Amino acid sequence: MARGRQLAWLSGFLVALTVALIATALSAGAGPAELPLSWRSEPGYVAVDSELWLMTNPSCGWVGGKLLTNENNPDWPANSPGCGYVEYYWAPTCTEGPQTFTMTRRLDLPGPPADLVASLVSYHNQPMKSIELVVNGTPILTSTHSVHKVNIAARRSAFKFGMNEIQVVAQKLPTKKPCNADTTDTGIWLALYAKFEADLVVTAKDPGRLPSALFSTTFTVTNKGPSWENYYSAGMTVSTENLLEPIKVAPSGTSFAPGSGLAKGCTAYTSGSYSTTCVFYEPLAPGESRTFVVEYVYKAPATGNFADSFTRTYSGGGDTLDPAPANSFVSTQGGACRPVPVSGPCVKP
Repeated sequence: MARGRQLAWLSGFLVALTVALIATALSAGAGPAELPLSWRSEPGYVAVDSELWLMTNPSCGWVGGKLLTNENNPDWPANSPGCGYVEYYWAPTCTEGPQTFTMTRRLDLPGPPADLVASLVSYHNQPMKSIELVVNGTPILTSTHSVHKVNIAARRSAFKFGMNEIQVVAQKLPTKKPCNADTTDTGIWLALYAKFEADLVVTAKDPGRLPSALFSTTFTVTNKGPSWENYYSAGMTVSTENLLEPIKVAPSGTSFAPGSGLAKGCTAYTSGSYSTTCVFYEPLAPGESRTFVVEYVYKAPATGNFADSFTRTYSGGGDTLDPAPANSFVSTQGGACRPVPVSGPCVKP
């Protein structure tokens, strides 16, 4: 498998894993009854790829306008993901004078997309006074004629986290007679593709070997954007079976009382190693960071010398696709031993 495909698979896996953890936490009563936003269920949104395929057709949930006819040569195939094919629309009554027609779609989205491409097409390439794609009141694509697959990623800032209003606004020129009377002669369609990405970067301090049985350190999860995370996870794995209890992970500033259990929203796993992953039901905006404290206790033999080497892995994940999943993990080498050397790693006695 090529590296690009490996990373794409890993990023999709992280999204799926975080969603699965959400479901586990909810079923266990660890989170809210409903998540704050759920664009994963929006028509046209493909959750596993964090993509929006929004076309003008009845399945995509547009308000305003009358369906006229389908497009036989769409810019994207009719079997594209999301809500598929494109169809022409115009006002229910098409007048002979100048006329402005508006279609509206409101939907939740995870903020600005990384990739943004749009087509605005008039029926038979009929000249218009203007055709606009408007997002939250800001025109991001304007033309007087049909345009195809225009890269408008530079206008991504018009999108926001949460509810967005997307509109197609077309103004036709005057005609000699009322249009769309006997046959279709005036109409507009839109095809919009957006890919949302949140680059989560994990950084961690490396405490090296254990100076005592108690291990404590911090790690940080940062969203490099350009999109938001609606919710996210943070966790740690230690590749040894020799721990006294599950790893504790919590937001920075948390004090772990002796014998305390896992923090709310955290799940522990033990199978040849120890892992704890915590889901946080809060947005993480581009540029924001969260720091977590980690603690665990090594199960050292009561007497005698020993040495144990293991890997510590810190991780972060979210519900938006990560374009660089490799930097969502940090691994450091650690160890526990008796006697503890003055410097350097643990060595086998």
